[in-house]
Amino acid sequence: MSKKLYVCCYDISCSKRRNKVFKTLKKHQIGGQYSAYECYLTAEQKIQLEQHLLSVIDENDTIKLQVINNVENIICLGIAHMPVNTNYLYFG
Repeated sequence: MSKKLYVCCYDISCSKRRNKVFKTLKKHQIGGQYSAYECYLTAEQKIQLEQHLLSVIDENDTIKLQVINNVENIICLGIAHMPVNTNYLYFG
């Protein structure tokens, strides 16, 4: 089961929908900041996440899910740290 690193950013106008997106991403995240989360996902998990997020947002909201192909070249500044790929996925 191969996982890829994705960064998911969002701009959701409605607090209720924003909270639903936040709670969904929190289940997958390995790190991140407000409205931007790092998630290691399998292809199946990515599809499931996309489908769930589409069911939560409306036409005025924006979500961007971007794969990071070269994790070794990530530049971390300040207190940021490199993402760590674990062999398991924690749903908490």
